[in-house]
Amino acid sequence: LGSRFFRFDNYLQGQSDSAYGCRNIDLCAPPAGIFKMFNLNQINTGNKNKATLSYKPIDTVMVYATYSEGFRPGGFNNGTGILSPTSPLYGKFSPPTFYSSDSLKNYEIGWKTQWFDRRLQFDGALYQERWSGVQLEINDPSVYGNFGFTTNGPTYRVRGIEGNVMLRVTDQLTLNSSFAWNKSEQINLPSLQGATGIVDLFPTEGLGSPLSNAPPFQGNIRARYEMPIASYTWHAQVGAQHTDHSYADVVTQGVDGPPNYQLAPYTTYDASLGVAKDAWIAEFFGQNLSDTRAQLFISNAQFVQLTTVNRPRVLGVRFSYKFGGGAT
Repeated sequence: LGSRFFRFDNYLQGQSDSAYGCRNIDLCAPPAGIFKMFNLNQINTGNKNKATLSYKPIDTVMVYATYSEGFRPGGFNNGTGILSPTSPLYGKFSPPTFYSSDSLKNYEIGWKTQWFDRRLQFDGALYQERWSGVQLEINDPSVYGNFGFTTNGPTYRVRGIEGNVMLRVTDQLTLNSSFAWNKSEQINLPSLQGATGIVDLFPTEGLGSPLSNAPPFQGNIRARYEMPIASYTWHAQVGAQHTDHSYADVVTQGVDGPPNYQLAPYTTYDASLGVAKDAWIAEFFGQNLSDTRAQLFISNAQFVQLTTVNRPRVLGVRFSYKFGGGAT
């Protein structure tokens, strides 16, 4: 059992000056030129709790149940956004000065086991998480003006299972795999208080939509073969990683429609071949052997669609030395 008590005192003092679309701020008529003094303070207090119960029915099996809580403190948006008259929120909304803490509650049951004379290890967990008031960064100049700001968004529920399997097939061959299935869904409809009423960040159809960058499935598998020859230990290793589809963002307002682009699923492959003697190791390796172009993130915040991709195929040679002991 445990509990953590906290108090964060946040302060921000100074001024904000900007000129947008003008060469000289003295020649800019409001709202193009801005001079703003601020003296902000915010206090975050509370406590977060944790409880864990574990049980070992036999020497090689342990099961447990955990309840835990977490949070991130709030903060300030220390700038001023100017909404264009063409914005659908013009005259209705100003970016918020403050954003509050978000919080997480986690319910989990899991197991750690070893079987067949400890040649097979299987660990895993089932869990449900409730992430409330998620802090989101909003950056869409056509809607919110020339200013990115942070606000508290939806509450999400995440249900999932994860596991790790390690099997010593022979004294030379080892298989290792880890995986995770997750289902995340939005369970409320957050909004922001504007100058003339409520501004919805998420339409009604947002209920049930998933978290961003949260693929339903991720997994990997690796096989490693080690063979001693004379005073050398040779090894060969191959592996594959797969990531299912996901969404780049959860905010549904954008320049040309919703910016929550769907990121395509992808699989990459790696391999290595090496030799070790005493404390020295030499290895030839290849990463992303299929030269897959995975979509890691897509955004239209800069008025054009930009896609972040993974590293291309990489081939290399690695040498290393372990101080204080031989290679293992």
